[in-house]
Amino acid sequence: MKSFAILMGAALVATSASAQRAIVKTNCPAPVVFVESFPNEGIGAPPAALTPNTTWSEDLHPSGSTIKIDTGSDLAHPLVFDYFFSADSEYIFYELSSELGNPFGKTHVVLTPDAGCVAFDCAAFDPGCYSRTEAKKVYGCPQPVDLTLTLCA
Repeated sequence: MKSFAILMGAALVATSASAQRAIVKTNCPAPVVFVESFPNEGIGAPPAALTPNTTWSEDLHPSGSTIKIDTGSDLAHPLVFDYFFSADSEYIFYELSSELGNPFGKTHVVLTPDAGCVAFDCAAFDPGCYSRTEAKKVYGCPQPVDLTLTLCA
């Protein structure tokens, strides 16, 4: 019975760990989409290159992260996907920002948290959907949660 309790506890830990991810999916026909997360665990490593219909993901960083997504490997004008946690760590806050650029603004882009939370559902050519310097949009959701960004949805 004791080993069953240990096994169940390990399964619960594994389940909650897997439910805390930031995911970027590209359905774009463009040959390559580049993704990099800051803080970058592989400092000095090039951004990840995604081909059409592929996915990039990371476990959520306890300190939050800024994920830059661009069509150029220099990440010069990226769409920015940010997340951070409340002081008590019960909520995650997330933002989809076009402040530095947005090479995907001509396509449908969706940032979807888990059920019951507000999503960014940005139609093509809708700059008002994204957070900007003059109009911040930040949403929150109770944890645990996955945050999934779909490009060319």
